[in-house]
Amino acid sequence: MFRQLQRRAVRRRPFPDAWLATLRSQVAAYMQLGAAQQAELQKRILVFIKEKTFEGCLGLEVSDTMRVVIAAQACLLELGRRPHYYPDGVSIFIYPSAFVSTLTETLPGGMVARREVVRIGEAWRRGSVVLAWDATLQQSCGLLPGHSVYAHNAYAHNVTLHEFAHKLDGEDGSVDGVPDLGGLDGLGPNRQAAHATWAQVMSRAYRELVRQVQAGELSALDPYGATNPAEFFAVATETFFASPLTLKHTEPDLYKVLSGFYGQDPANWPAPERRR
Repeated sequence: MFRQLQRRAVRRRPFPDAWLATLRSQVAAYMQLGAAQQAELQKRILVFIKEKTFEGCLGLEVSDTMRVVIAAQACLLELGRRPHYYPDGVSIFIYPSAFVSTLTETLPGGMVARREVVRIGEAWRRGSVVLAWDATLQQSCGLLPGHSVYAHNAYAHNVTLHEFAHKLDGEDGSVDGVPDLGGLDGLGPNRQAAHATWAQVMSRAYRELVRQVQAGELSALDPYGATNPAEFFAVATETFFASPLTLKHTEPDLYKVLSGFYGQDPANWPAPERRR
């Protein structure tokens, strides 16, 4: 109850003008939202920034621009849902650019192997989110309907959406590609129906992506989504928000399920230039 009272107080605070300028210039998705959605997103950003710790790595000094850009995209995922504000992710670590992470794998026979991998984002199962700032900002600015983020890349990428999708996935206790589906009218009249719809559509779409990757065929979804169901959900989330027209055209059932889960229909967001 005390937490809710705190959040209500924070939501009533005025949104800083400098932060609003950042939203308008650095978060392309913000300019595609209606006025009511923009106002609600601002309130959620205030709460998110109040409750989270942002830490710069390798000497990076965290700015309000970084906080607002990251918070806006994290809160965008919950904009059509009752917000939880990612309760198990208190800290966001920000690197200037791609960083090296140590990956631990258990090999057949029980042997443990460690190798270093270069990443632009990482979500710890119970804890923090790690982001590369250059990729975060570039992808935030390029979130346009029906287009990929990079002109030279056929796939829609947004590392912030990807990693916070993992955090949503883990809210039910496991990161397995099946987030908590309770209370979602868009997926069915009850939890059982929601899970049945989710399992049928997501499993089919995941198997099809695996087949396409193995056959060397192109897909609307990044091949990385074929790694496992958890990565599929995160990749599908990126595509749902960053290239919604493409996903709706090529994977209408998948788009419909994600729309029901997120409570949003980004394929019908107006383009920024039509809102000016």
